[in-house]
Parts: sequence; C-alpha cells; structure tokens
Amino acid sequence: MAIISSAVKNRLNAILVKDYEECQFFFAAAHLLQDHLKKISALAQKEEIDFALMRDTIGEMGIYISNLERGINEIDECYTKLVEALGK
Repeated sequence: MAIISSAVKNRLNAILVKDYEECQFFFAAAHLLQDHLKKISALAQKEEIDFALMRDTIGEMGIYISNLERGINEIDECYTKLVEALGK
C-alpha cells in the first residue's frame, strides 16, 4: 500500500478547505432546483392552471439551471485540482 506524503496531504487539504464553500453552492443550487420542480409539479396538478403563471414558473428554471451549471463547473475545477495534486 502506497502512503501519501505529508506535502501531498497538505495540498489536498488546502484545496478542499479553499473550494469547499464553492462546492456547497452547487448543493444549494441543486436543492433550489429540486424545490422548483416540485412547485411546477404542484401547479400542474391543479384543476385549472393559469398559463402565464405556469410559463413564468417554468421560465424561472433557467435561473436555477444556470446556478447549477456554475456550481458543477466549480466542482469540476476542484476535482481537477485534487487529481493534479495527487499526481504530483
């Protein structure tokens, strides 16, 4: 079994501490999108659905998707940094 050196361990910890907050943004954005999808589902279950309300509610998903994309990019960057640190 190979042991990770202290220097590599320190680099990994530094990356995780620095990027953790950005990763938390992704999880929050995913939760908001999930809640919004539930809202759309609840609207669709109603007997009568106001077209403008449904259109606007569906349109708001773009904001949540955009935030989620930004968050996944930040997680991808964190992953890349971790892989590079481990490879050094």
